[in-house]
Amino acid sequence: MADFKENKSLASIGSILLCIPMVDVVGLILLLISSKHLAEHYKDVNIFRNFLSGGISGIIGSSVSLISLFLTLTGVLDIAILLLMMAVAFSLMSVLYYRKALNALAGYSGVNLFRTAGTLLLVGAIMSIIFIGVIFTVVGLIFLAFAFSSIKEAPQTVSSPSFSSILTTQPIAAATTENSISSTLHSCTPPATVQLTPTISNSDIKIAFCPKCGTHVFPEAVFCVSCGKHLLGIIPQNTKNET
Repeated sequence: MADFKENKSLASIGSILLCIPMVDVVGLILLLISSKHLAEHYKDVNIFRNFLSGGISGIIGSSVSLISLFLTLTGVLDIAILLLMMAVAFSLMSVLYYRKALNALAGYSGVNLFRTAGTLLLVGAIMSIIFIGVIFTVVGLIFLAFAFSSIKEAPQTVSSPSFSSILTTQPIAAATTENSISSTLHSCTPPATVQLTPTISNSDIKIAFCPKCGTHVFPEAVFCVSCGKHLLGIIPQNTKNET
């Protein structure tokens, strides 16, 4: 947490120092140091690379503009104008690199002041030939300082399970539940088999008598077991219920 706050402070101070001639190199160094740590924090190395490319392009543009100014004072105007155009081109290239890095920081941090600062710096680079371009550049650097101071370290969030992990774990959970149910069923002792014997009351038993000897016979009997009397067609009318 302390390192993150220090990087924010270095970036803010570096942005302000870039507005001041003769110490703007120190501001650029502070800005590069802080951008490297911010790139590691957001895990995007292009942030530092764009700041570095922008710084190198800006240094080349400033050097070419100083040479152009010297040639102008010495009266070599044709070469001075050519070098001035080159200086403007390098300055514009530098701001474009800065703007890429600032847009990335705006996306990661949610601070839209980075985009505003990048736009102001771009306008200032385009209008750098006239004095009003310097005003846009200074205002853009001030916005950049406020943007760095407004960054908040993103809190660590607990990652929710992905849809694929849910689909992977659901069959495992279902198989575990099925195995537990199966083991429970196997561990249960089956109930003892109870054989039910039908109960027949005396009123339901039909008794037949032989018409010849009076011996008890079954209603479906064909012959009497005692006397051998043929009973087919005779037994039903002599059948009665035993009480």
